[in-house]
Amino acid sequence: MRGAVLASSTIQNVRVGDCSVHMMRAGKGRPLLFLHGAGGVPLWLPFMASLSERYDVIVPDHPDKIGIRVANRICHWQEGRALIFDDAYEHEAWNESDQARVVLFVDFVKPLRFPANLVNATLLSLAAFTPFIREGNDNLQRWEKEFHRAK
Repeated sequence: MRGAVLASSTIQNVRVGDCSVHMMRAGKGRPLLFLHGAGGVPLWLPFMASLSERYDVIVPDHPDKIGIRVANRICHWQEGRALIFDDAYEHEAWNESDQARVVLFVDFVKPLRFPANLVNATLLSLAAFTPFIREGNDNLQRWEKEFHRAK
């Protein structure tokens, strides 16, 4: 939720069960929960300021805007939490928020029996030569040069 906010509003993360919900809040009085469309509310809108004169306006972000599906299980991004999954299962990830998220990929060697362990080790070794990995490595090297030049 970026953009202009009402001077008296706050932006905070609130725990709801196992979820951390990002929200904007302003005003005094009875709570008024504003549930918006899936596109989100990027800033504190003028009508919210009017409502906050009489109500405690609460505008939560949608936790389902950032997530991953592994097989038939869906997990949502949570601040400070890690997720490890077996990429042998069909999976997809999405970020429909206005915030950048950084993902660290780590490959673990699976404990397989012979001869599958040899095939797995060979494929992991060959992965470094794929265009996908090379492009990522080139991007990292370019970024590091820019980063160290800016210092």
